Amino acid sequence: VTPDDLSVFEDGVEQKIEGFEEALTPISVMLVLDESGSMRKDAGAVADAARTFAKQMPGKDRVGVMMFADKPVLVQDLSTIREFVLRAIDKYQTGGGTALYDALTDSLEKLKKATGRTAIVVMTDGRDEDNPGKGPGSVHTLDDVLTTLKETGTTVYAIGLGPNVDRATLEQLATASSGDAY
Repeated sequence: VTPDDLSVFEDGVEQKIEGFEEALTPISVMLVLDESGSMRKDAGAVADAARTFAKQMPGKDRVGVMMFADKPVLVQDLSTIREFVLRAIDKYQTGGGTALYDALTDSLEKLKKATGRTAIVVMTDGRDEDNPGKGPGSVHTLDDVLTTLKETGTTVYAIGLGPNVDRATLEQLATASSGDAY
């Protein structure tokens, strides 16, 4: 993108662009991967997508990996060393309930300590439920997550996978953080 590609308007009047530079501030991203039993059929897609994402991140950006089923587990702290991140993703395996809100809360707490921009890329079906599917899977609630999102300014990119995606929850998380849901 060059200055010739842009037009800046203030109150309907075009302004002259006097300075233009690309600012690429490093970002810290937590990959939050749903390992619950409901992801069994999509396990390969989750792991492949996470690997592809990690490999494509610029080297100056930090990436961490949080996985969750019955409880969240920080598998790899934020790092610029992609080999560590890829090894963490290789540990992905499915089984158990879905503590989605606890995983997001733990990821947000980790990102609070990061400097610069922060984001979460969560790959899940969006359901927070215990293994039998009869109750919540997390101690935290969606409201807890939304409150912490506002406090941190972290952007959420939600990728819905699985046989029964809770699209409304994923869109709510993305919208609340100026992110996107896919």
